[in-house]
Amino acid sequence: MSAQSSNRSMSSYGGVRPRTTRASSTNSTAPASNTTASNTTTSSAQRATRSKARRLITLATNITIILATLSLACVMVYPALQNWWKVRRDLQLLQVESQALIQRNDQIQMQIDALGTPEGIESRAREEFGWVLPGERAVNISGLPSHSSSTALPDGIVTGSVRPQIDWVTDTLDFIFGYEYPTPPPAPDDVIIGL
Repeated sequence: MSAQSSNRSMSSYGGVRPRTTRASSTNSTAPASNTTASNTTTSSAQRATRSKARRLITLATNITIILATLSLACVMVYPALQNWWKVRRDLQLLQVESQALIQRNDQIQMQIDALGTPEGIESRAREEFGWVLPGERAVNISGLPSHSSSTALPDGIVTGSVRPQIDWVTDTLDFIFGYEYPTPPPAPDDVIIGL
């Protein structure tokens, strides 16, 4: 049985038994222990350096993964954000144009209401047509700067003719997302007919 137990112990160590040595209490072992202590100090410093290096590599890898993920997210999300921003700015522009149209309609309604009274009709006839009542005298004066008639209709509102007030943040986001105001169509006087 002793042969089997020795075979088992040899096979558990891969066929080679580790050597064990005993330290003697002589002076010859003292320098060896100092060498071992310096080797232990060196190896612990090396382990600390390796540990720091591993932590730095892990940190750099994690930062790289985070940056790559954020970059990929930006690339994938940017078109949707750009579309959302353009729709938001177009909506803001339409709201401002709607307010301008409401003001214009209110001015026209005031003119209609004024024309519903005899004084309004008389005033309009005098200003626009130069009519006078019997017994009055009409005088034409030239050379004076013309002024707009109070009965003239307010200018029409076309897309892009009215712009909302914006701050620097909105202006910056317009630049980032590439938003441009729509250009108003040319006025009828500016239309060029082909030759």
